[in-house]
Amino acid sequence: MKNSPNNLNNKAGNESSEQEKTFKKERVSSLMKFFRKKVLHEYSENEQLESELQAYYQGKTAVEKAADLYDNVMSHMAEKNGGNLDDEDQYLLSVIRVLMDDTDVKSVLEESFGQARIDKKYITNSALAHRLTALEKKLSESEAKKTKLDQKKNTTSFSGKDRGKKKRLEQKIKLLSAKIQSIRNERENLIATCQPIKSDTDVMSAFHYKTLQNYRDQLQEGFVWLPTRKKLKEKIVKALQGSRWPLLTGESGTGKSHLANSAALDMTGSLPLEIACEATTGEIDLIREVAISKSGESYQKYGALIKAFTGYDTSLQSEPSTNSGRIVRFDESGRMGTKAYSIIKTARQKKPGDDYYGKTVLPGASGIFTTNPVGPRYPDRKEFDTAVQREIASIEVDYPEMTQENPELYEFALACLMNEDGHIALGEDELSPAYTRSRIPEEEQQTFRDGGIGIEKDEIIPDATNKQHGALWRFSNAISALNECFNFGNTVKNNYPESLLRYQEVSGEIEINSNGNGEALTLSTSTISLGELSSWLTAYNSRREKDDADYQVDSLTKWLNIKIQSYIDQCKSEDKDKVRAIFKHFHFLNDKNDASQGSLPITPLQIGYLSPRVPRPMVVEYPEPVVEEHEETEAQDENQENTTLYETSDVMLDNESNSSIKILRTVGEGHALKYKQSFRRDEKSYTYAGIVSRPGHADDGKPVGKLMGTELYQVFDADVLEFAAIEQDLHMNDEKFLNTCRETYKYLCS
Repeated sequence: MKNSPNNLNNKAGNESSEQEKTFKKERVSSLMKFFRKKVLHEYSENEQLESELQAYYQGKTAVEKAADLYDNVMSHMAEKNGGNLDDEDQYLLSVIRVLMDDTDVKSVLEESFGQARIDKKYITNSALAHRLTALEKKLSESEAKKTKLDQKKNTTSFSGKDRGKKKRLEQKIKLLSAKIQSIRNERENLIATCQPIKSDTDVMSAFHYKTLQNYRDQLQEGFVWLPTRKKLKEKIVKALQGSRWPLLTGESGTGKSHLANSAALDMTGSLPLEIACEATTGEIDLIREVAISKSGESYQKYGALIKAFTGYDTSLQSEPSTNSGRIVRFDESGRMGTKAYSIIKTARQKKPGDDYYGKTVLPGASGIFTTNPVGPRYPDRKEFDTAVQREIASIEVDYPEMTQENPELYEFALACLMNEDGHIALGEDELSPAYTRSRIPEEEQQTFRDGGIGIEKDEIIPDATNKQHGALWRFSNAISALNECFNFGNTVKNNYPESLLRYQEVSGEIEINSNGNGEALTLSTSTISLGELSSWLTAYNSRREKDDADYQVDSLTKWLNIKIQSYIDQCKSEDKDKVRAIFKHFHFLNDKNDASQGSLPITPLQIGYLSPRVPRPMVVEYPEPVVEEHEETEAQDENQENTTLYETSDVMLDNESNSSIKILRTVGEGHALKYKQSFRRDEKSYTYAGIVSRPGHADDGKPVGKLMGTELYQVFDADVLEFAAIEQDLHMNDEKFLNTCRETYKYLCS
């Protein structure tokens, strides 16, 4: 079972559940009114189009319909705020109109949107969230500043008279490094104080949701900085700072080139110069060759090393093209022959200011090697010469990890399924790993700071092939297993780890042995890179746009089966049956294995909880307090006093200058805004002031707003205040509307 943290049933403390249900219904009701007034007020009814849309959505899942409503509203609001509305926008409004009236969508909104609003309410008021946000901001700013200082130090030529400048720069780097370490320690210590109670784990989930959003944004730029990718870049930069040239060894699709490029940018501010290495790579490629100009003159056209080390591209230049050195990226360096070794060794010994073929070596010049691993798969790759090996830093680059402790391949997959607003148009059942709930022995139970006692906990089902796991969790583990089989297809036999899949043939078909017995399963050519995985998953969101009937599926499970079968069809014959056996082992390619269609859309907080990296709240119970009868009466009196008025005031109305009313400055129970919270109505700015005190009058209990900059007040209807609250949340007049939407924890419209 999934045991969603949002649905954990604590043994006590459930008295707020009915209040939350009411809150959800009121919020969704207000949202619908708001849509009709603010979003659809310019809509011109189109009966034919609405009829076509109703027919299209007939039979579609509630999840998909709710997701389409979300996407169309966001798109409409983006155009509205950008001033790009035209007649064609009536099409989007027709979709919104049809979906708003859909019974399934209304039910979904009440549950998912209402829950998301409750989640945000608690997280926004969390002191832990505020502290973590502040630390993350300080850390990000400090790390960016240190990267710039490191780059300046690495690419600046300091003469003897510049000793003071160099020392000041080094001192700034030292202080900033200490600050960064201090912030990291403070953050880790703060996280360590978190307890497995929902108030704490919700904050952890919200922050992880933001991390997944960052992954999604990075995906659009071409590379996702998963934890192992960050550590690998740190190793590369550290090697370069230590004057050792890194050698990145890994299979195709592991990200070697991008890691090298990013490290080069951090070190020099420039992308590296690239050399595609061959056995013949030598002086012409790395140093120089003779060329003829248009006028018939001969000159020297410089190779990658002279360009990177001196800044000169040709001998015709009187000045270098750059003031700092660059890095050379030697692609497939395992192919290089002995011609290149002596040239590289000479370059390795050069320091800034040295002479290099008649030119001055610039600071920052260096090199990074990338290659596939030596083995039977790559017969033309070989180990570096011993003399070169002594001067390099070997760094292995593997595919992303997929473990319970570091499920980054799964998190990458989640980011691929996100749309630009951080929404995933799927239910939790198809996405989440499955957990079992167990009773905690009484002697091991903890009492938490809120007085609750942890009595039950959730533990992930360790068998990644278990059918209870959602499709995406099993799929991520299948991809990881497949890539491991591919990795060990390039090693010497019998040198295999226990984690590698084993198989046997049964009636002519290959089957995976769950007990670990049998022959080690290795693949010769079949692997799935992050780029291919991304294309499979991102295409799910656009599948309805294809006119291929096979693509019109209503579950992620069916979609993955289509992509898996297509991949198997393209596999080489020696791998085909093995790849099929791997995916069947994880319960794919089975027509009976379809996901349920009744799932609710997943909220941002639930998205954060999908990763086992986020701690899950325990089930807690709260001991009944022992209260004497007179103490209970006093507590009731005190509580009663807190809910009565704070102050009664006579105020002047804005629209009735000769009239005044009394208002109660209360907490505003039943209204959407807090006391003194600002809002706008009819192009005027107000602050919430309280409620009308006019017993027996029609205005009694209505909310009152104070016109900013005056002592005048205005009485409003309660639903108007609801509109104002939602409008305030949505930042309707904010030109940065979309950025605001992405950074808040709501299911619909921000």
